[in-house]
Amino acid sequence: MATNIYKSVVFAPAASKLFTGQQEYIQILKKHFGIFSGDSIISEQKHFLLYGMGGIGKTQICLKFIEEVPDM
Repeated sequence: MATNIYKSVVFAPAASKLFTGQQEYIQILKKHFGIFSGDSIISEQKHFLLYGMGGIGKTQICLKFIEEVPDM
């Protein structure tokens, strides 16, 4: 009997090395998606809208979130 092992592959650029702060937004995202240290990820699909003026760091927040929670 063959066993299939699937790995999660994320094709996203890394967050900027200069990214600092904004941890409150990342914590809000983790809370919204039900992700806490040591907890399992809830399989329910959820959406979150991050909006604002261009150039304020929305993409960097998302990339940092992906780095911290790679199993999404």
